[in-house]
Amino acid sequence: MQIFALSSISQKQNEQGIIEWCRTEGIPFFTYTAEELQEVTGTFTKSVFVKNQVGVDNVCERAAVKACGEGGKLICPKVAENGMTIAIARREWKVCFDGK
Repeated sequence: MQIFALSSISQKQNEQGIIEWCRTEGIPFFTYTAEELQEVTGTFTKSVFVKNQVGVDNVCERAAVKACGEGGKLICPKVAENGMTIAIARREWKVCFDGK
């Protein structure tokens, strides 16, 4: 499996289903405040409903890109089904060689 991490907004930090799945799969779960997510630059699918609920216009896409760090790129925008959303971002890998 090539999943680096799952990520969401800080209000989800104690969601037992997510925590247990991540623990079972050995994948970290990162959460960010609405303010941290709002600072993520890019073009994201905005939702007035989400903004009214948690204070930021998009959680899944912004959290996916933020978890990737510098150079993260959204490769699958938000998909919603049965009250859940998911977005996928690609993490930029930096390979360093010391010449030895």
